[in-house]
Amino acid sequence: MPVQPKPYKLVCPKCGFTKIVTPKSDASTMIEDLSSCPKCEVRMEIKYSDWEEKKMKIYLKILTLGLF
Repeated sequence: MPVQPKPYKLVCPKCGFTKIVTPKSDASTMIEDLSSCPKCEVRMEIKYSDWEEKKMKIYLKILTLGLF
């Protein structure tokens, strides 16, 4: 069963240029999206939504406290 992938943001670590990518298919790869920044030619990094980041931090905190 196909699963709609979540959008993600590409961020340039040098100049801060951002681009939001919404995959059209769950079969596509992110390799073509990990391109260089159009402004400064540095490889862009993947940044997920704020909610995904917060969820991951909470999960890691629970793991380190031994509550899970």
